[in-house]
Amino acid sequence: MRPFSALLAGLLFTLSARADLLANGFEAEFNVYMAGIHAGISQRQVTVDGDTLRYTARSEPKGMARLFTKDIVTEQSTMRRIDDDVQSLEYRYDQTGKDEVHEKVLFDWQKKELTITKNGRTYPIRPNTYDMLSFQIAMMLKLAKQPQTFTFHVADHHDLHTYEAHVVGPEEITTEYREGMQTIRVDSINRKENLKFSFWCAPELDYLPVRISIERMDLNMGSTTELKRLKLRKPSP
Repeated sequence: MRPFSALLAGLLFTLSARADLLANGFEAEFNVYMAGIHAGISQRQVTVDGDTLRYTARSEPKGMARLFTKDIVTEQSTMRRIDDDVQSLEYRYDQTGKDEVHEKVLFDWQKKELTITKNGRTYPIRPNTYDMLSFQIAMMLKLAKQPQTFTFHVADHHDLHTYEAHVVGPEEITTEYREGMQTIRVDSINRKENLKFSFWCAPELDYLPVRISIERMDLNMGSTTELKRLKLRKPSP
C-alpha cells in the first residue's frame, strides 16, 4: 500500500495541474486487450484550430489478433468547441482490409438533426448528442464540473444510442503509461443493447480517459483500451 503522504501528494498534484490537452491538442497511443490478451493498438490525435477540434483514431490488430482480422479502422470527428461543451459537425468511419466500410454521420445544427449515411435515417439532435469520438471530449469537459450523473446520445456509423452515465468515484490504476494514476471512474450503460462502458479519467490530464472498458453484459465478453504513450502539442503562439 502506498504511504498516505504519497497519495496526498498525488491528489494535490492532480488538483493543481492542468495539461491543456483540449487547448493545444495531443497525440496518444493506446494498447487494446481482448480477454486480457494484447490484440492491437489505437493511435489517437486531437488537433485544435481556433474553436474547431479534430479527433482522429486509427486502430489496427497486432500479434495473434492478426490471425482473425487485418482490418484497419480509422475514425475522425470534427467538432466545434462552445465553452464547456462541443457540437459534433461530422463523424467519419473508414474500415479497410477484407471488409471495406465507409460511412458518415452528418450534423445539421440549423435543422437540429443528424443523418447516418449507412441507413439514410435522420434523427433529431437532442441536448448531449455526440458521435463516437466527440462524446469523449464532451465527457472530459463535463467531468471538470464534477457531475454525478449525465446522459449521452451517441451516434455511430450504424445508429443512435442512449447511455446513462454515473460517476463511481476515485480509483488508482496502473497502465503502461504510468503507475499509480489517480482517476475518476465513470460507468455508462445501454440496457437495451446490454452494453456497459467504463471510463477511468485522469484529472491531471484534463480528465482524459486513460482506460476504457467495453463489456457485452449478456455474453460476458469485452475489450479494454489503456493509455501507453501521450505527447502534448506545443501551445500556439
